[in-house]
Amino acid sequence: MGFRESTSVDLVTNTLAELVTLYHSTNDETEQKWVKHLIQLGCRKLEDFITPRVSIKAKETADKMGVGDLSQYGWSEQKSKMNDPDRSVFHFEHVVTVSDLVERLLKLGSNPSFDSVKSVIGKADVAWILKSEDEVLNQNGFKSKRPDNPLEAYEQCGIELV
Repeated sequence: MGFRESTSVDLVTNTLAELVTLYHSTNDETEQKWVKHLIQLGCRKLEDFITPRVSIKAKETADKMGVGDLSQYGWSEQKSKMNDPDRSVFHFEHVVTVSDLVERLLKLGSNPSFDSVKSVIGKADVAWILKSEDEVLNQNGFKSKRPDNPLEAYEQCGIELV
């Protein structure tokens, strides 16, 4: 989907590039594990900068509930503003999984270029789907791994994103 206009893509890219460099600069397993955790957190929090897509079924459910446009909400607003206090209706989904983003970043090696990191994080995408749609993704083996084109997983599972 892409980053919101107000996002400092340069800050995010430089931070993740530095973390990838640090990860490859040590052979200490504990240090690598710690830095990888920071990379995972950075990839997860890319959601803060992306306007979410919405599945057709989630949109229909939100309309019935009077929630409004789901693409205006982030994960932290689900309980309060989306009238889903126990998170049982909607699921905030990383279309490109966090583990896929981390794997792609680490494959860039010990001295990743700004453009290569920017290219990887530029593929980050999130969506609001129903919990029932998330279960279908998981049952079809798409919990943490997706095809190179992650939208193929959604298509295969009958989930249409707009």
